[in-house]
Amino acid sequence: MNRLARHLAETAQEFFSLAMRAYAEEKYIGFYLNGGICIEHLLKARLSDTHPVLIADPKNFETMLVLVQSGVDSLPVPTIRTIGLSECLTRCSSLVASVARLRGDVKCVADYRNGAAHVGLVDPAEVRADLLAVLRMIDAVIVDMNYGRERFYTDHLDAVDIHLDDGRSHVDGKVATAIAVARDEFHRRYAHNLPGPNVTDSLNANELNWLDRQLYDCPACGSDAILSGDLVPEWSAENEENRDNPASRLKVYFLPSDFSCKICGLELRGSELTAADIPDEIILDDVDPEDWLEDDVKKSG
Repeated sequence: MNRLARHLAETAQEFFSLAMRAYAEEKYIGFYLNGGICIEHLLKARLSDTHPVLIADPKNFETMLVLVQSGVDSLPVPTIRTIGLSECLTRCSSLVASVARLRGDVKCVADYRNGAAHVGLVDPAEVRADLLAVLRMIDAVIVDMNYGRERFYTDHLDAVDIHLDDGRSHVDGKVATAIAVARDEFHRRYAHNLPGPNVTDSLNANELNWLDRQLYDCPACGSDAILSGDLVPEWSAENEENRDNPASRLKVYFLPSDFSCKICGLELRGSELTAADIPDEIILDDVDPEDWLEDDVKKSG
């Protein structure tokens, strides 16, 4: 692979990450803008891998001349004029059969990208289908280029496979993407020094003043994060063995409803917790019965 093709594949990766972040945050204008550029750069990488001149604007002879004369390990000047996404699809369809099959689906992404860029209009109802179209096109091109799925998707590989699995739900894919985006953010924030316990303790200190907040390992970065939810005490019947020990009769169930990690920024709520393998209920350890015994409970036993 020549340097221009490698460069375009790498910039496609950057725009892919931005598109997935926008998708996770439901900023769909950003998804279409970055997703469209990702596909365009990746298709240009495939064309350049055959020969750089294949991405030249046919009306610009100077660009064609520059790309014909470019060395294998050199990049052209930034002012070259190249083809757009529509022509990339046309040209790549002649080289890669799977691109030809997927061309119609990705054209919708291109149209929405133009709508997002010019008037800020997108249709949220189409985003899920268009995300799948983008992922299928990426898969088709990187497999054809022998670029490597793990190399391109990096932390997003698991999320991509979940999105492409017809047996998985939309929520599963969305949560997997959110976790991948948060993991990216963790690596960006702590590229040189990992956060120590003092950092997580200070960030979580105020939250833990409340009984309905519990520490939980973040599924994205592994740091101590905060689960919020409801607390449900359950008293078992008193008998001779536990008459003098209220703690033996008490179980406190914690029912999570929200998750927040201040280290990587991951936030989940409702059904997203289940998709992230966070349990529906947790039995708390070391509860103090005095916090739960009310006068009527004490009297009734």
